[in-house]
Amino acid sequence: MSGLELDLDDVVDRIHEQGVWAYVEQTGGGCATIYAGAWRSVPDGRYDRTMYSAVAGPGTYG
Repeated sequence: MSGLELDLDDVVDRIHEQGVWAYVEQTGGGCATIYAGAWRSVPDGRYDRTMYSAVAGPGTYG
């Protein structure tokens, strides 16, 4: 096998170590996406997440 293999669960763990909320999800087409962000207040007083994403692929997600 050639190329770099990257375990996105490990990447998410390292993001968590920095105090940032994150998770990885299968997004179709052999790609996985890391969603990461922080809580933010919305006008009605609730809290919502601001998410940024990075897509890794092609490949399999398991």
